[in-house]
Amino acid sequence: MRAGSAVVAVVLLAFLSACGGGSSASDRVAACQQRYRAGLTDTAAARRAVSALCTQAEQAGLLDDHGGTTADQLRTLLKTHPDALSPLCQLSLQASLGADTATAARYLPPGGVHALTAKACQNLGPFLTDDGLDQRALFRARGRGVLVPVCVAGSLASPHNQSLPYSKADTRKLLTRICRQAWSHGLLHADGSVDTAALAALGTSISRQMLASGQITVRP
Repeated sequence: MRAGSAVVAVVLLAFLSACGGGSSASDRVAACQQRYRAGLTDTAAARRAVSALCTQAEQAGLLDDHGGTTADQLRTLLKTHPDALSPLCQLSLQASLGADTATAARYLPPGGVHALTAKACQNLGPFLTDDGLDQRALFRARGRGVLVPVCVAGSLASPHNQSLPYSKADTRKLLTRICRQAWSHGLLHADGSVDTAALAALGTSISRQMLASGQITVRP
């Protein structure tokens, strides 16, 4: 499980700092696309997203002779094209979460990682700075909605957790509680890392509490 905020910052920084050289519109757009793609996996979806964003920025007159722009200029673009940055934000998060695999996908909410990241990547204007996307602020504000379901899905897909002595419903209930508490305790980090030792201790504590209160029961 990886949060992917660092990748988001890389691709947005590429746009905010300089999309390339050349004074013609085609040169600016081409250079912008080349730099933006450097921060993404080269897929058809990534190429479409980059092309759309760079073209929209050029058409709005936001790229200077060197292809540079600012956070305020991007916010101007978002007023007329509110979803301009969302596809790239989603692609970055999806590529770095590493959760939407054939094994874990069945345990995710409807729409999977795509739906989770689409919600997280809406209305990015408040998180833009002249240095790129404020990944920490975005993570604090919206990370829970992505990381907790991903944490639950990955946990449910684990062979170890599938062998727990509880019903499927109780296992999901337990792992959901653990993942939510892990977020609340700051154990799920923006770079995708997890405080494994603390998470294990938290899981043991929550399991005991839920067993003692009868919220989950051991199968006969």
